Amino acid sequence: MRKILILVLSADFPPYDKMVQTSLETWDSIEQEGCETVYYFGKSNKQNTDKFIYLPVQESLLSMGQKTLMAFEWALQNIEFDYIARPHSCIYVNKKELVKYIDSLPNENVFSGLMVEDKRPWLWGGCGYIISKDVVKKLVDNKLRLDIRKME
Repeated sequence: MRKILILVLSADFPPYDKMVQTSLETWDSIEQEGCETVYYFGKSNKQNTDKFIYLPVQESLLSMGQKTLMAFEWALQNIEFDYIARPHSCIYVNKKELVKYIDSLPNENVFSGLMVEDKRPWLWGGCGYIISKDVVKKLVDNKLRLDIRKME
């Protein structure tokens, strides 16, 4: 069975703190074999737990790309996974359907999400996305070449 890390982009202030709490009480209260959920936040005086990690970056719309790359680095160092599902804290995740969908994907070179067709097509992170571990590693290995000044 593939191991899925649901890595939730979060913030520790209103209204996002309530969204995290709602997730914990709804979709994330349901156990699903092969799934582990971790919520990641920016700078805080709070300590990391098995469910919440706090990264040394200021919370801002413009720091989300940096925060996400830091979360990917953390995941590669601390969690065994085959895929990362990266929703925002406002998204409901049906873990059972997520597992079914990921089971239909190839083992490598997966970066799946909602594509926005424009002059230069881009992936809209607001809907969440799924990345295979090899792609996560490529992103982290090439982080200095990425333009993370924009949201994601």
